[in-house]
Amino acid sequence: MNLKYSFILPALNSESTIRKALNSIEELNNISSHEIIVVDNGSKDETNSIAKEFTEKVYFEPELTIAGLRNFGTKKAKGEFLIFLDSDCVMNSNSLNIILEYFEDNNVGLVGSRLHTFKKSNYYLKCLNLFHLSHLSNVEVNWLPSTILAIRRRLFLDIQGFDEKLVTCEDVDFSYKVKNKGHIIISDKRLAVEHLDEPTSIFDFIKKEYWRGMDTLIVFYKYPKNFSEIKYILTLCYLVLFASLSSVCPIYLFLLVTPVLILSIKSAFKVSSISNFFAFFIFYSLYFISRVAVLPRSLVRLIVYICKR
Repeated sequence: MNLKYSFILPALNSESTIRKALNSIEELNNISSHEIIVVDNGSKDETNSIAKEFTEKVYFEPELTIAGLRNFGTKKAKGEFLIFLDSDCVMNSNSLNIILEYFEDNNVGLVGSRLHTFKKSNYYLKCLNLFHLSHLSNVEVNWLPSTILAIRRRLFLDIQGFDEKLVTCEDVDFSYKVKNKGHIIISDKRLAVEHLDEPTSIFDFIKKEYWRGMDTLIVFYKYPKNFSEIKYILTLCYLVLFASLSSVCPIYLFLLVTPVLILSIKSAFKVSSISNFFAFFIFYSLYFISRVAVLPRSLVRLIVYICKR
């Protein structure tokens, strides 16, 4: 039987979230011939048994990276469209209709959303939600996060899937490969998933951004002419330079925080919430502190990556 949709979920110790994620697939409007594939990265909890309540296609692959899990799932998939969903994310019921609406245009290669929401609420999460909203776009973008990604199977095979050597930033790399094939990438806020495992404290936010930054230098190495990557690397170099100079002269301290001030003001105006300028300033500061702190580790990973090529 020809299947239209293959939903692929990588998972690791996801017993508290995966049932809701899988239920959200089964509750999609106009869901037709489809399959669900769960690739477990070595869970020690009940992730596997919960997944088997929804599908027979549950695989245990403890040695793979997150990119490898998605590639493995695709090898088992039969659908015309591949929809990758993180195991801690819940789709809204109209997601499938929105995805297919975009894929009526053959120029569209990848569809998803940069926005995700969450139901837990405290002051930190309310500010984080505004932070996400300030980056919201409902247009063509350069890359998409892996929380939800939809792509035609034939295009996935054409670009040879995800780079399995990457531990993080595999979604950015994947998006750039789609763009390099001449396709459009769409972010639609209507596809925003509910993220069930969002960091709930500033400390968790720092750890998450540190981890996410591990392979940024590899991505820059692979796409040195990409404007987004050039801008990102130049910003980090700027921050490192003026952080080292700030102990020499106080004026350098002001220059150090200038990019953060500008981004915070822009974000506050974008969401019409000037009163939350301070919250934006804190988030941007912590974001860049995390990304600068991980640079030595990122450099080591880049050297290893180059040596293994």
